[in-house]
Amino acid sequence: MKRNVDVLKLIQLGLTLSSSDGTSHYSWEFNFRDFDSDRDLQNPESVSFLKRQGIDFLKNKQQGIESWVFALLFRRYIAWQGKELKWATFHGPYDLGFLIKILTGMELPESLDGFMMLVRGFLGDEVYDLKNVVRVFGLGGGLEGRHKAGSDSLMIMRVFFELKGKCSKEELNRILQSFKYRLYGLS
Repeated sequence: MKRNVDVLKLIQLGLTLSSSDGTSHYSWEFNFRDFDSDRDLQNPESVSFLKRQGIDFLKNKQQGIESWVFALLFRRYIAWQGKELKWATFHGPYDLGFLIKILTGMELPESLDGFMMLVRGFLGDEVYDLKNVVRVFGLGGGLEGRHKAGSDSLMIMRVFFELKGKCSKEELNRILQSFKYRLYGLS
C-alpha cells in the first residue's frame, strides 16, 4: 500500500458528516486537479474503470481542488472539531493512506506503527474500518453500486448506522472498541 500511495496521486475523496443519530448528514465529493491522466503513473484498468463511473479527468485537471488547499482546509476543520469525530471507512487503507499523504505533504512512513501514529494524530481516537466490523454481524461483501467517492462515503455512513440498529449502544461500543484502528488488510 505504501509504495502505491507514495507514487500515485489522489483523484477523488468522499466525505460524509452526520449527526450522532444519523438523521441529518452532508456528503461531499472532492475531485483533485493534481492527477494528469496523460502523464502521471497509473493503472490503466483503474483509470478506465473510473471513466466508466463518470470521472472526467480533464474537468478535474481544470476545475478540481489542489490537494494542498484541501489539506489546509481539512486540517483547520479537524482542529476546530477536536477529537469528537468518529471516522468510518470500508476497506480503508488506501483511503487513509492518501489522506495522510496529502495532509502531511510527504510520503507515508516506512512502518505501520508510524502510519497509524499519523492517523491517530490527525483523526483522533475513533477510526474504524467497517469491512472488519460487518463480519461480527454476519455480513460481508463490499459496497455495491457506482463507485464514486461521495456516494461511497454516504453508503459507509448508512452501513455504520445500520450496524448501530442491530444491537444495544453498549454492545456496539464494545464491538467498535475491539476494532479501533484495525484496518482491513493491514492488521
